[in-house]
Amino acid sequence: MPRGSDKMSRVPPAVHYPTNRDAFLFLAECLKSEYDFTSAEPPHPRSSAISPPRKVLELMGTAAVDFDSYSEVPGMSRGGDGTLQECVKFFNRHGIRCSKENVSLSMNILSALDHVYRKLHLSETNKIIVPTPTFGYYFKQFQDNKIGFETLPTKAENNFLIDAEALEKMIVETGAKTLLLCYPNNPTGAVMTKENALAIAEIVKRHDVFVISDEAFISNSLSNKKHFSIAAVDGMLDRSFTVTSAAKSMFIGNKTGFCVGHPEILSGLEMLGGYPTKHTQKIMSAAIEDLAENAEYLEQCRTFYLRNIDLIGTKISELNKKFCDQFSEEKTFVKPFIAKPDATNVYLLDFSGLRGKRCGDKILNSGLDVAQWLLEDAKVGTVPGECFLFEPETMLVRIALNHAPRELEVAFNSMIEATVKIESPAPPAPVSADSVVTTAERSK
Repeated sequence: MPRGSDKMSRVPPAVHYPTNRDAFLFLAECLKSEYDFTSAEPPHPRSSAISPPRKVLELMGTAAVDFDSYSEVPGMSRGGDGTLQECVKFFNRHGIRCSKENVSLSMNILSALDHVYRKLHLSETNKIIVPTPTFGYYFKQFQDNKIGFETLPTKAENNFLIDAEALEKMIVETGAKTLLLCYPNNPTGAVMTKENALAIAEIVKRHDVFVISDEAFISNSLSNKKHFSIAAVDGMLDRSFTVTSAAKSMFIGNKTGFCVGHPEILSGLEMLGGYPTKHTQKIMSAAIEDLAENAEYLEQCRTFYLRNIDLIGTKISELNKKFCDQFSEEKTFVKPFIAKPDATNVYLLDFSGLRGKRCGDKILNSGLDVAQWLLEDAKVGTVPGECFLFEPETMLVRIALNHAPRELEVAFNSMIEATVKIESPAPPAPVSADSVVTTAERSK
């Protein structure tokens, strides 16, 4: 297992926060929105008519369950034997050959990552490499832990997979000893392929780089493309840490994550506290068990998301027609960024067709501009693309797919009504002949 540098740097690594601070500050305002589509959660049973599997539901308290309760208590346990065995089976089903010594519960994904950063002494060593777009709260963690980082942009034409040559070049140039992956990707839904995982594994082994992999959406398949975990590559289990959470794929009433990796990295996770009771451990065990009813539930969720994507497509067509009529232009003002993501429960909308239009005194040029318009005039809360390190000019916003179709429809109708707030920029004021001053006159 790679370790931090033995030499303490006299100067802390440079820490720079990406240009997304304003976008994250904006997110707090969305909590007050009439239609809050910012949270990537499974469908709520009350709005989707999709109930958790029978075994999970019974453990949650059957009809008496409080679906909005996420009760957790401080604890000192990696998890009970039965829970850990189910974790092993889960990772085995995903190709990761591990034993009980390699797995543990974690309070949630971000707290588990904080633990690993400390274990690797990242605040004392070289930078961490982060492929983008990615989950933006990582960078807040880096700032809090004084960890330097380098971003490695990925491209849509390459399905947001990592360019192996670019990765190796960055490792050599920066001396980085850690790579943070987010696949299936939040927010694009892109999955890691076996070919890309093998290429990455070869490079990180050669340069003694440790890999942290956030696989929160591993069970949220929307296509036939299967995610391949980096830890499933021969020799990678002991030089990686992989964390996921049943709470992103199944409504289970608690936020517990679970992880797999080198035992030394896992040691001390239980000291974080905040672990669920034995009862909620049983709920999570049931949620990740290899049961037919669990597979049926995940398929119901998949169908639910795909139907919502079809509904969004219909509403986008209506939104475009309204803009075309409003501006007397035949063009695409808004479109899906990725028509059908591979594995996720969120969706990206591309509003770049509105670039240069005006909303009040503001010219629309970024995803944050679009998100502010949607919040202020349509009462719809979305996540600006800048929160995932998309360039502002892409004008992307992310919405959740977990809402009832009727709620989605009403929210998009509110967007359509709010198009009246978008205007073409005023033409420049004409310049009179008397006001024209020639270069020769100015030089006198």
